[in-house]
Order: sequence, then structure tokens, then C-alpha cells
Amino acid sequence: MSENSNVAPVEKTETYNWHLRASEYHGKLSIEFNTNAPFEAGGASRVGHIKVYKGEFPSNPGEQHDHYYHDTDPSPYRPDLPWGAGWRIAWVGEKNGQWHYIVKIVT
Repeated sequence: MSENSNVAPVEKTETYNWHLRASEYHGKLSIEFNTNAPFEAGGASRVGHIKVYKGEFPSNPGEQHDHYYHDTDPSPYRPDLPWGAGWRIAWVGEKNGQWHYIVKIVT
């Protein structure tokens, strides 16, 4: 490779989509999820989770979940929960030992 100070800088930005959808399936909550990101949710060696909360979203998404599902398992996730208003659903990922929200929705 030759050195040349006339070579322009090179730059690229990638954008990834994280899709989370809650709907009714036979009277129960059904959660569909997908992403086009080529890495696991947290960008680390651990997988992400789909978490369902009864109350408000906790400040630490790694705590107080009522149900969770590994995002490496097939979509949809169908917890044995009734369909209705008030469910808080989040896709969370772990990075450097901390859990972070990626996508949050409320029914």
C-alpha cells in the first residue's frame, strides 16, 4: 500500500430497524419481533430479550419483568397473558453488563 496525502477520508453509516408489534391471538397477547441488524441485540455476546411488564417500564430494563423471551427464539412470542390495554413490552439488549431498551411499546 502506498502513502498518499491526497486520498479522501472514507465514511459509511449503517441503519438497522428493530420491529416490535403486539396484537391479539385467540384472546391472548401475541408479540412479533424482527430486525435486520446483523448482530445480537446488545452488540455483545449475550442475546437480547423481549420483556413484558405489568406496570411502568422500570429504570433498569433487566429488572422486574413479568415474562421474557430470548430474541433468538422464533417470532411470534405468545406468553399466556390476556390481550388488553396496559401491557408494557420492550426489546432489551445487554452491553457491558448493563441492560438497555432498544424498542418499547404500550398496548
